[in-house]
Amino acid sequence: MRGLFAMVFLSAILLMAKGTALAQHANEWRNNGVVKIVAAVDGREKTGTGFIVPHHDADQHNNPIIYIVTASHVVEGDKYPKVSFFNRRHSPVEAEVLKTDRRSDIALLKIRDSAQVPKNTAALALSVSETIGYGDKLNVIGFPPGVSWGWTPVTLASQEGLDLVFSAKLDEGYSGAPVLADDKVIGMITDSGRTASAVPAEIIARALKGWGCKTTKPR
Repeated sequence: MRGLFAMVFLSAILLMAKGTALAQHANEWRNNGVVKIVAAVDGREKTGTGFIVPHHDADQHNNPIIYIVTASHVVEGDKYPKVSFFNRRHSPVEAEVLKTDRRSDIALLKIRDSAQVPKNTAALALSVSETIGYGDKLNVIGFPPGVSWGWTPVTLASQEGLDLVFSAKLDEGYSGAPVLADDKVIGMITDSGRTASAVPAEIIARALKGWGCKTTKPR
């Protein structure tokens, strides 16, 4: 009986350890799809967040071209902001702002030298059909002061016009951050005030399509 109990206990421990390892791997994969953005305007730096969107474009050397979505106010005034990747966080690379839409607060960036992009980056798919209910638990990945790739849980509180409103106050470094339902982006933080708000993924997808950047499902 003791031997059977020990086997059951050991099996439970192994399952818990496996579950923890899988969760850590999943979180690391999502972190690889989120980038830190630092823009310099009039000698002052401002920090925000962006996320990589999936597609199949490549440069002349067959390196994948990396497109990044962020809030337009994050990069306003800086045509070439610096971008840091999760697995190369201390070696920022230069991006170029390709398009901006101030009305929806969406900007599209491209890494200027694709050869400088780490090999194991991830792309986060936009979910335009995900049904999110009030009170549903979601996650936001961003860069509050002193924290890199910080995870903050949020819940959907209401919808004001097209904007999604969450019952949480987020620091400015979360501007441009993806709002995740599991591994899908359902919105992007545009206002990190008393109650954070986000533009829905459907609006982002429409803007990208209008700019000629057709997203695909990540591999």
